[in-house]
Amino acid sequence: GVKRYNFRMNLSTVYKKLKVTANLSYARNEIKDHSYSTGTLIVDAERTPPLYQMKDSAGRYLINDVLNQFNPLGILDKGGYRHYDNDDLFGTITGELTLAKGLTLKGVFGGTLDANHEFWATDYVPFFRPGGTDTAGFYGSPYGSSAGDNNTKNVMLNTQLILQYARTIGKHDFLIMGGYTTESYTNKTNHFQIDTLTSDLLLPQASSEPVSNLSLSPYNTDQRALNSFIGRATYSYAGKYYFESDFRADGSSVFAANHRWGYFPSISGGWLINKENFFQNSRLANIFDLLKLRASYGILGSQNVQNSYLYQTTYFIFSNAYAFNNTPVPGTGYNTANPDLQWETAHTFNIGTDIAAFHNKLTASFDYFHKLTTNILQTPTLPGTYGGNNVDFNIASVR
Repeated sequence: GVKRYNFRMNLSTVYKKLKVTANLSYARNEIKDHSYSTGTLIVDAERTPPLYQMKDSAGRYLINDVLNQFNPLGILDKGGYRHYDNDDLFGTITGELTLAKGLTLKGVFGGTLDANHEFWATDYVPFFRPGGTDTAGFYGSPYGSSAGDNNTKNVMLNTQLILQYARTIGKHDFLIMGGYTTESYTNKTNHFQIDTLTSDLLLPQASSEPVSNLSLSPYNTDQRALNSFIGRATYSYAGKYYFESDFRADGSSVFAANHRWGYFPSISGGWLINKENFFQNSRLANIFDLLKLRASYGILGSQNVQNSYLYQTTYFIFSNAYAFNNTPVPGTGYNTANPDLQWETAHTFNIGTDIAAFHNKLTASFDYFHKLTTNILQTPTLPGTYGGNNVDFNIASVR
């Protein structure tokens, strides 16, 4: 079953030259499900002919020539459950201050919080052959029930501070914008499992095993951040000539300090030929509604690496690494680092034209496009004799 709760709030207010808006939304989902794969159970149930019994008069769950491993009805009835309770919170607050005519300062702060929890229990269910007395299969463990807790929390924050100036002087329209933005992401997970519990109250027994499949948050925390300086300038004259230039400098935490910053400029321009006097005074004006020539060039960056810490060596702990004095001893492993990782960059050039004719009944666009992507992040195949884990490198390019 599913229960869902929603809350949403939107606020807006203006005080003199300051406008403030806020948005807040919250959703909670409570889900109760069985303990196994829904898809597998449906497939098993649908492929079993009706002539086979799923349950006998004694209440025992049966297997047969088709279901020779599990009985989906037994798993649904007695196999345990999974309980989820998930909380999702999203909010933004925006303030915009008019400093002078055409000059505005805008600040934005937003965030998303996802907190997901799962509690599960798997119970022992024996299966029998029709007419048989011995257990022919089972689900779970005959030594007792298993139970576990899984928790995941994701926090994403976004901050922007942008100063913008826009002005029109005669036939000249221009806009200048500059700002600073930050983005951060944190993921934390933990889980544990206990086996051989009582099936009724999930209490430990004398034979209960200690906590297994344990993973604590410090070992399962992923954090990354991106700080950016951005700028833009646009200009147009008489609605015929257009120019735009953009620039951004991005500093990503997934790269080492000497490769952290990437610089990505772009430039574009356009010419509306159909608005020129020589065009409007020609016969072509009776045919073409739009004739535009445009061109652009820019560089984009990508920080899409496997995880947030590839530029530095990280360590992990695992149990039973080796034996010492006839006793298993935990050990430490390491993940290979690549401190030379850097931004993947894509250089793109485009020139084209847009055409509309016969009262916009015919439209067409023609483009020449060239893109060169360098320093592509890929994971190379290494021989087994390498002795360590694989890691990303900037080793590819595509034209």
